[in-house]
Amino acid sequence: MILSTFTISQSSTEEDRPPISYRVKEYFECFITTEVLEQKNIILKAKWNIVLAIYFIRKGKYGPDAVFLAKGSRIISAESTKIYEVLIPMQLIDAASDKQLKTIELMYEGIALFLTSTYKTVSTEFMKQL
Repeated sequence: MILSTFTISQSSTEEDRPPISYRVKEYFECFITTEVLEQKNIILKAKWNIVLAIYFIRKGKYGPDAVFLAKGSRIISAESTKIYEVLIPMQLIDAASDKQLKTIELMYEGIALFLTSTYKTVSTEFMKQL
């Protein structure tokens, strides 16, 4: 059996991207796979590869004021992939004194929101303890 994967993609709608290294994304992928997915036995033996798309956005006229998980997923059947989307408002990062730390905290909040909303075996308390 081929094991499914969990990956994170990051994107920004603005030229002023958040101050974050791609290594943080790689760390989160490894950490979540080891500490959550393997321990809870989810995703890894499933039919679908999971992509968590994290978008850093400017609010504009409409948009979230906090980290927001879009409902449902987009499916790419030919690649056996489900894409889930998390929106992170850039205003939250702009207001922080340590923008890099705030970006990392918001990314974790988005990942935790995705996991607790999508998989019943992952509780908010479990994610806070990590």
